[in-house]
Order: sequence, then structure tokens, then C-alpha cells
Amino acid sequence: MITLKEEFNGSGSLEIIKENPKNLKIQPVAAGNTPRLLDDADASAINNNFAVEAGLTLKDSLFHESKTAKPYINIIAVKKGNADRPELQKLVELYQSKEVEAFIEKTFKGNTIPAYVSVDELVNYQDAWTKPANEK
Repeated sequence: MITLKEEFNGSGSLEIIKENPKNLKIQPVAAGNTPRLLDDADASAINNNFAVEAGLTLKDSLFHESKTAKPYINIIAVKKGNADRPELQKLVELYQSKEVEAFIEKTFKGNTIPAYVSVDELVNYQDAWTKPANEK
């Protein structure tokens, strides 16, 4: 339906559209307004947190990201030099436990997906997403 510019890096606005042969009317709006404006549009890209708040589920979607959805996962970050602190390591261990995974699945009924990705994998993914092909 549309073609994006080669330098597209995962974010941007209407300027990232290279071709729109069907002359689709694309109207940027604040992310929090997308569910409310859905009745006035043929389609909408809605962030998960806003979709869930509006009572929408994955069953309502035409498309959704893959299970890892790497550019959109939450991360646990610490100040430089604190990564090896035992209490912070314990926090990560607890957060990535089967119990928390079960809680997320039960509470959000598939609309929020537990995803555990290493920092190295995220860094490599970001590099693959943002670097021009000739630098990879």
C-alpha cells in the first residue's frame, strides 16, 4: 500500500513515506487518541497499552508484532556500574521467572507478551535496524 524510504529507522512521520500509490489519507495523531478516533478511520496503528485501556484485544487486530517485538519491549536498566549488584540481579531473576510470566499471561490474556531478550541481542538488533546496509 505504501513504500517507506530506505533510510527508515523505525520511527518518523509522514516524511518517511516514499510512495503512496493508492493516495491513502494518513493522519498522524497522538498515540493516546488512536483508540478513540478508530470509529472515524478505516484503520489505525494503536500502541498496545492504549489498545488494552480501550478494551481492544489482539483478536481485534489485523496485524500485530511478532512474539518478541524487539523494538518495543520494556527493559530493566541500571546506572553504569550497578549491573552486578546482587539485589538488582535478583530483581531480574524474579521478573523473568515462570511465576511472573504466568501472571502476565493470566492478567493480560495474551495482549501483553512476556519477552526476555539479552542486552547483546537488543544491541545487535538495533544495529541491524538502524545501520545502512553497506555498514552491516
